[in-house]
Amino acid sequence: MSWNLPDLTWKEEIFVQNDMVKIFRPVFFLFTICGIDPRDPQRRWVLVLAVVYNVIVWIISFTLIYCTTFEPLHFGPILDIIVNLGHWIMWWLIRIRMKNIIALVNKLQPLGEDLEFLDYRRFSKMSWVISFCATFFNCLYPAVSTVQTFNYRYNRCPLKMLEAEIPEKAIAWFAFNIGIVYINFSIIYAFFSFYILYCFILASCLVQRQRPELVKCRLYKTVIEIFEAMENTLSIFVLLLFAHFLLRFFRSLYLLLYAFRVGNLRIPYTDFLDVSMNIALIVIFVLSAEHAQKMANKFRLSLLTFRNESQTPDWLKARSIRILEDREQLNLTAWGVFTVRKALLLSVTAWFFTYSAILIQFA
Repeated sequence: MSWNLPDLTWKEEIFVQNDMVKIFRPVFFLFTICGIDPRDPQRRWVLVLAVVYNVIVWIISFTLIYCTTFEPLHFGPILDIIVNLGHWIMWWLIRIRMKNIIALVNKLQPLGEDLEFLDYRRFSKMSWVISFCATFFNCLYPAVSTVQTFNYRYNRCPLKMLEAEIPEKAIAWFAFNIGIVYINFSIIYAFFSFYILYCFILASCLVQRQRPELVKCRLYKTVIEIFEAMENTLSIFVLLLFAHFLLRFFRSLYLLLYAFRVGNLRIPYTDFLDVSMNIALIVIFVLSAEHAQKMANKFRLSLLTFRNESQTPDWLKARSIRILEDREQLNLTAWGVFTVRKALLLSVTAWFFTYSAILIQFA
């Protein structure tokens, strides 16, 4: 049942009646590129991509381990190995829990029955835009890294292992960076895109509309189930996502200080790009989660005004107490370590400045 829907054409009615999974198709394609197909994980070409992903992870990891023999006092390759293994673990966890992620999307269907056609079209456009931006930044990083390396004549590992001319080295370095982006950024951007899109859709579904009170009670039960499912399924990935941001920041800051220490004062564009992107992603991620929690809390408080003459005062009091206690269940956390709220941005900023000061003094 739906309310407040405008007069739609037959094409628009079919579009509105479609399930939420179709809105997430562009985002799910980002997972498919990594070898994780939400619809049919046993398809042959998806299995090939999964094998390719795992092979690239270990090829790059062993290459970085070999690089430590050239620069034993340089911790850049060691940090890269830790980041690669973290993303590899995240890849396997997402692959194992993909059915739960699809079930989480399907839980939005009862809430989405009230959405107008313009809302569906807006979310579909948002899904395509998010997927395009993720793909664009996946291609941007290896290109910038290659141009910077050969403009500044860097002799970095694994380039030291190649006895070839500049054009051949440029191609090899570009391929190496594509591999790094493929195993690191692709899975991170895929999950990031899914999470923020899910939060924005969930928040829009909870906007105050004219609904019968009994329907609002049923929807509230669905909202509680959604938040519980998000905690059980996605919270571990939120923790890994923030670990990625912090490790990448630490790595980029370390490489900047290392470059200045050895007397290289040229601007490392890739590291500045990496830090800027991570800061922007953290802000967007936190604000999307904050918006979903805020709208869920407003929806919860709106139920406190519900009254029915057939209900006794004691029943209403018990119901109000239960609704007030549900506030703890409408939180999005990183595996219970911390709650994803606006206050987290202040904590992350303090962490950045503190460890930046420590690294500068250490350098």
